[in-house]
Amino acid sequence: MGTAYLAAGAFLVVIWAVLWSFDVSELLAYAAPLGFGLLAIGWNEHRHGRMASYMLPTLLGLVVLMGTTFAQSILNPDGYYALLLLLESVVAFAWGITQHVRCYIQVATLALVANAVVQLGPGFLELSRWIQIGVTGGLLLGIGLLALFRREEILAARQKAADGWRQFQP
Repeated sequence: MGTAYLAAGAFLVVIWAVLWSFDVSELLAYAAPLGFGLLAIGWNEHRHGRMASYMLPTLLGLVVLMGTTFAQSILNPDGYYALLLLLESVVAFAWGITQHVRCYIQVATLALVANAVVQLGPGFLELSRWIQIGVTGGLLLGIGLLALFRREEILAARQKAADGWRQFQP
């Protein structure tokens, strides 16, 4: 198994060398092979039942992929990277749901929330203070009333979701 990982590392170095020789300056072009390689290692460990050693490469792979895209979305406000992060998050979330793996769902949710805050936050902060207070208060009041009127349904759904979540692998 170690020689396969060594060969994959050598292949990654070759990919980076080719990108460097063609003067590719896109950070994501260098991060994507590393991220996908780490995810492949994590999935291979998971497939072989080695739960203790699958978590680290999987989390590192997700952080490399989504973290690089998140950093690029902050540095480049044109929206391309924000859309790409949204796509990555939805794919990771769907993969986590279909494969019953929590870490994909958790990292994807974190990336979605961070992306929303970074992309929508500045526009919200430019609004008048009274509009901000009104929108925030209206949302809190609406959510509170909805929760009050649907309390039993929410509690039943929460219990069902908690029971389902416990069946997912870490």
